[in-house]
Amino acid sequence: MFDEQRIADLKKQRRKDMLAKGKKSAVRRQIAFNLLLFGGLFVIDYLPLHRRSSTELIAWALFLPIGILGGYLQGIWIWQDLEKKARS
Repeated sequence: MFDEQRIADLKKQRRKDMLAKGKKSAVRRQIAFNLLLFGGLFVIDYLPLHRRSSTELIAWALFLPIGILGGYLQGIWIWQDLEKKARS
C-alpha cells in the first residue's frame, strides 16, 4: 500500500517537473524568436550605412526589452493554451 502511494506521488512529481521544463522551453523559444526577429530587423534597417538619428537609436534601444518581454508573455500564453487543450 505504501509503495503504491509513493509510486503514485513520484509519478505526479515527475509529471509536474516535465511540465515545468516544457513551460520554460516554450518561453525560451518565444524569446529567442523575438530576439531573432529584432536582430533581423535591426540588420535590415542598418544595411544602408547612412547616419541614424538619435531618436531612431532610442527607438531601437526601447524595442529590444519590449521584444524580450513580448517573447516571455507569448511563451506563457501559448503554454497556457496547450495546458487547457490537454485538460479537455
